[in-house]
Amino acid sequence: MLINLNNKEYTVDENITLKNLLITLKMPEKTVVATLNDEVIEQPDFENIHLKENDNVELFSFVGGG
Repeated sequence: MLINLNNKEYTVDENITLKNLLITLKMPEKTVVATLNDEVIEQPDFENIHLKENDNVELFSFVGGG
């Protein structure tokens, strides 16, 4: 199934969760802010959010530095 991931088409398995998407992308859940169809998703909800065809997902990863 196709989703829009950070403004690019991306193919994912049917019924994938947001958490499983992060695992697939090797992105650590604790450093990611996610929006789904322009709505911010809280980290505890990542495993309960199932993506659908044409969903718009934006992932932002924060890195500390100094």
